[in-house]
Amino acid sequence: MSPEPIRRRRAVAHHPVAVAIPAPGHVIPWRVLLAGLAVLLTLLATSAVRMARSASNEAPLRVSAPTVQLQAGSQTTIPVAVHIQPDWHIYSAQPLVAGVAPAQLAVTPPAGLQVGAIRMPAPRRIHVDGLNSDANVFKGNVKVLVSVKALAGTRPDRYVCDGTLRYQACSGSRCLMPATVHFRLPVTVVR
Repeated sequence: MSPEPIRRRRAVAHHPVAVAIPAPGHVIPWRVLLAGLAVLLTLLATSAVRMARSASNEAPLRVSAPTVQLQAGSQTTIPVAVHIQPDWHIYSAQPLVAGVAPAQLAVTPPAGLQVGAIRMPAPRRIHVDGLNSDANVFKGNVKVLVSVKALAGTRPDRYVCDGTLRYQACSGSRCLMPATVHFRLPVTVVR
């Protein structure tokens, strides 16, 4: 007869759990090992989802744009505002350093609209201690100008251009993984 395992209670992550410690020479059945592995994988997956959610919730910027009106056959420039939180920066399209993700803004128009030039402002050059190098960055409130044209014959209606800003944000103490924020450019075509 094999000796009974010793039962101990241990608090793990604020939940009391009974842990069975087998006596010397006692073999743990494979089903128990698989069940334990399943529990461990579930905990790891849950932790990864929480980390991903918290990372997305800490995005240090937001993007906004006003609704603009234009007539069919005419063109306008939409100011896209990128609001970067204090103490954070994002790398410009020409960051001057390797290994960082440059800012890339793209806009996809619906049928009837056409996107022209996208003009980023001049970046600031700062010294990045962690890279021991100078880099071109955007800080604070940044205005990107997006040229949009309503093609001749476009019927009066509300339209939405889908936009993305791919960026890498850093503060004085850490850098986040490259991320993409989605935004919308509302355009109303009038008579």
